[in-house]
Amino acid sequence: MNMQELIAEIAANQKISKAKTRRVIGSLITQINKSINDGEVFRVPGLGTFKKSFRKERVCRNPSNGEQMVVQEKFVPKMTFSKNVKTMLVANNGAN
Repeated sequence: MNMQELIAEIAANQKISKAKTRRVIGSLITQINKSINDGEVFRVPGLGTFKKSFRKERVCRNPSNGEQMVVQEKFVPKMTFSKNVKTMLVANNGAN
């Protein structure tokens, strides 16, 4: 499912316009991004937790030529799925 399909599905289920649905989803994404940037944890019950995670400087290999290179320390976004999402995936393992 892509974003347009999600917007259409939610709009139909909630009997609201696609434009209003798009604005609400856009606001949610903006708030999640703002929270992560501010170092806050953003929890979506039933889905998971979004947060900022720190990665230390490390040495790795350049895949194109095999040379060692240093990857600088940085903050990255991280999402951890909730237990019920993980349980659902395990229960449906192998089912497409």
